[in-house]
Amino acid sequence: MAHIVIGLPEIEQLHLHSRLARRLAARGHRVSVWPGDPVTFEVYSHQGLACRELRPATPKAAGLVAPVAEFAEIDARLAGRPAGSAAVERALARAAAGLARLIETDPPDLTLVFAGRSGRHRLLHFLSVGHGIRVLHVGPGLLPSTLQVDAQGVDGDASFGQAGPQDYRSAAVDDALLDAATAAWLGHALPPPLPRLGFSVPPLGDRVFAALRAFGRGQWRLATQGLNAWERAHRLPRLPDPPPAMPPAP
Repeated sequence: MAHIVIGLPEIEQLHLHSRLARRLAARGHRVSVWPGDPVTFEVYSHQGLACRELRPATPKAAGLVAPVAEFAEIDARLAGRPAGSAAVERALARAAAGLARLIETDPPDLTLVFAGRSGRHRLLHFLSVGHGIRVLHVGPGLLPSTLQVDAQGVDGDASFGQAGPQDYRSAAVDDALLDAATAAWLGHALPPPLPRLGFSVPPLGDRVFAALRAFGRGQWRLATQGLNAWERAHRLPRLPDPPPAMPPAP
């Protein structure tokens, strides 16, 4: 069966990833999780998932060829830093070298990226494709209770952004889904959540060690949040904004 990697996940996505990993394993696939930082690694690894932590490496030693500067612009913008930040580019180059080593030492057959819009996620996509590995991006759908699944990205990065009306001529319309999604939106309601699996809180000592490792890598925000980061896995999604007032009936 296939080796499937869940790449650079967020703690908020843990319950979805845990359920997906167990379903895939039940079908005979090998599932690995590649967290992008020590704090996320501790949370995921204590749930019984097979995890390999992204460890920054020296770009020259890895022989890395990737558009790091281009993707660093994304991370700088997300972090609120000025464009062309040398610190952001150096950090991303080291992360990219670490990703390259993960791919080369244990290459997956499929890389899954969930709602990934950062420079690291784009680099994971770039390096996976460069090694002949298929990539699927998954994110919240445009309608309630749906998911986007695309080979290029989500939202503005998705391939359907370049599609024209003629590309949808043969697309089937699911009237029942559209009716249900419209009702959920008008009713300002969330879909019923899936039952959550058991959760194991990492021991305090492991959380402290993870926070110290994040601090040593310059991930100061993660380091300050490391002790209680596991709580993010239990946050309920925010209710959708209520729809605008409907015009009065004629």
